[in-house]
Amino acid sequence: MITRMKKIKKEDAVHKRYPIEIAVSNVFLCAVCIAGIFFTMFAWFQRYVRDEMTKMSYTQLSNTAQMLQSKLDSYQMQLQNLFQEPQIRAALYTDEKDLVQEFGIYRFLNYSIVNDGIIDYAVIYKDNMIKQMIGPAYPWNEEQEKIVEFLNNSQNDREIYQYYDEKTKTSRTFLFRTERKVLGGPPDRGILFAINQRKLAKSLFSEPDEKHKQNVWVFDSSGNTLVKWLDSAENMTDEVWNRICGETADNAVYEMEAEGENYYLVYVKSGEYDLNFVQMIDTRGLAGALRQMQYMALICVIAALVLCSVAAYALANYILYPLRKFLQMLTVSTEIAGKNGEDILLTQITSERILSEISSMSRQLHTDKVLGYLEDASQEDVPPKKLQLAENREGAVLVFIGSKIGRIQNGQLELLRELLNQNFDSEISAELYPEEGRSYCVLLLNEKNEADIKILADKHAVREKIQLLFQNIDMSEGGLYAFYSSELTTAEQLQVEFRRLKQLSKYVLFGNFEMLSCSEDYDGKTDEEIPKKLFTEILATVKKGDDVKAKSLMPAQLELVSHYEIKRIFHALSYLATEIEQIYFQFSGRSRDYQEIYLEHYIKLTSLNNQKELYDYFSNIIEDACLEIRTSGERSLRIIMLDSIRYIEEHYTDSDLSVDQIAAVFHISNSYFSRMFNEICKFSFPEYVNELRLTHSARLLQTTDLSIREVAERSGFSSVSYFGSRFKKKYGVSPSAYRGR
Repeated sequence: MITRMKKIKKEDAVHKRYPIEIAVSNVFLCAVCIAGIFFTMFAWFQRYVRDEMTKMSYTQLSNTAQMLQSKLDSYQMQLQNLFQEPQIRAALYTDEKDLVQEFGIYRFLNYSIVNDGIIDYAVIYKDNMIKQMIGPAYPWNEEQEKIVEFLNNSQNDREIYQYYDEKTKTSRTFLFRTERKVLGGPPDRGILFAINQRKLAKSLFSEPDEKHKQNVWVFDSSGNTLVKWLDSAENMTDEVWNRICGETADNAVYEMEAEGENYYLVYVKSGEYDLNFVQMIDTRGLAGALRQMQYMALICVIAALVLCSVAAYALANYILYPLRKFLQMLTVSTEIAGKNGEDILLTQITSERILSEISSMSRQLHTDKVLGYLEDASQEDVPPKKLQLAENREGAVLVFIGSKIGRIQNGQLELLRELLNQNFDSEISAELYPEEGRSYCVLLLNEKNEADIKILADKHAVREKIQLLFQNIDMSEGGLYAFYSSELTTAEQLQVEFRRLKQLSKYVLFGNFEMLSCSEDYDGKTDEEIPKKLFTEILATVKKGDDVKAKSLMPAQLELVSHYEIKRIFHALSYLATEIEQIYFQFSGRSRDYQEIYLEHYIKLTSLNNQKELYDYFSNIIEDACLEIRTSGERSLRIIMLDSIRYIEEHYTDSDLSVDQIAAVFHISNSYFSRMFNEICKFSFPEYVNELRLTHSARLLQTTDLSIREVAERSGFSSVSYFGSRFKKKYGVSPSAYRGR
């Protein structure tokens, strides 16, 4: 009896006599599978989000490091330039004071502070004292003493000093430019910027909203905080520094536990100033957000299961079953088509619609196959059936269509398809294959070899056929252009001709071509190496730093080379671009760098799409080269003048010091040195030397018992009378009277 009951139950199950039990079992299995997939995906997603957040933080920190490095370099450059201003140098190197000089110093320093908005004040430092201070903020005496103490203990001008003012609750960072007698010794004189750390941080970071908080520190090598931007970690500065202190990696991600919570620290190190950038990621917010997402996703999955069950039931009862009946009707109508004309018509209409949809869905697949073969296929690859001309006993003309602005518009493409149906009959079939990015499209015209009239063999007839397509399409600026081949008979010829037409389309860069032309029209192009002497004038102009004239020569240069074969043109233009860069990079013509730059230019030039892009490309190269040439010349001249001033300050006590001597030392002409010295220093050479000598003699008169003649000789004066007259003119009294004061 039991055996019989089991057998009946098994048969009932097979014949679906127990639908509820089977449905519950299936739902349970689906729920288990979905739950496993669900929790696995969330575990992976949690790790993925954490990794992406650390990558994003690392990118932000790297950008912040570059911005801060740029700002510090900018301040160093400003200090260097201010140090060379004549009025500031006069204040640093002489004890003379006047209203004009002080006003000039105030103007230069105040201009730097006001334009920057981050500098609190600037300091002129000399002889272990702060001589002058300019700026909207004024430090207390304690801060001034700390500045002097730091400068005396500094080793070089790359050091950064931080100070926190307890009275004003202000943190400042100090950058300076000094001159030292001994390498590593205390500075004799210099200029110093006091940078407000809070203003500096605001310039580096954007104001956060309530959802996106930032916790970023920038430490120097000693653990002092140069910049900080904290929204929720005010008390963690010491713990963060202790965690990263001693780490040797330039960038890494570390875990840190503080106040019972886990955090991630993204760390980046900047080498030049030895700064440490740290961003803290608070995992509490991430974990809470992921939990909320998990709950919402779980609810959505359950709701989706319910909806899918309802939708499956509706689909089975209201769509699939009627569709099956409809297909059965089609089958029946096909069988009795000979008896009923209405059934024949219904079958034809249905078949046409199905074929139309299939054709539309597969159009892109056919396009990819055809263009893929034409562009990349090797000789061993089998061409698509449409391109098997020899097997199909067909002739074909290949038309390459492109846009002057680099991209074919959707409207132009649709209009082309419409015109194809209107202008080609049964003798010639036409098929359009647009490239996925619509940078070009290929039109293939096919004709059976058995046809009585050979239309594709007549180039004039082919041109007229193609012109009919474009008569309603804008062929002016921003419009389309077309290159077409002669009649082809094999797939291999199609492939070769396609690559040639695509290459010929690059003549659009020079504007010297017809909007509709045959590839054979370009057989007369000069296939010789373009003479390098054609570029002599433009290269000579770039060497002079005249970018305006050099750019004005480019249209004529491009016109000259446009008469050559296209490959020759690209090699010649790559040579020109590389030679322009070589003018200021100074690399060898046979070096590996030259070859790499040449290849890089060749690739970029062959990827351009229109004439404007070509002009802009060379304009940018010319402007960069000329700017580098001009700034390099100015920088070299300034370095020479600074070195000459340093040479004068070391040898002004030599009585035979002269313009001839200095010009010979620095290998420049006497007249050029005198003129540039006057322009840059605002002093003539004799005036500057005499000023140094008189200042030195006054110091000797006050501090030694040397005779007037000995003072004159040690100060560099060869004549005592001349020394006396110059001394009295400067100080208003004779040397002996000056000593008696």
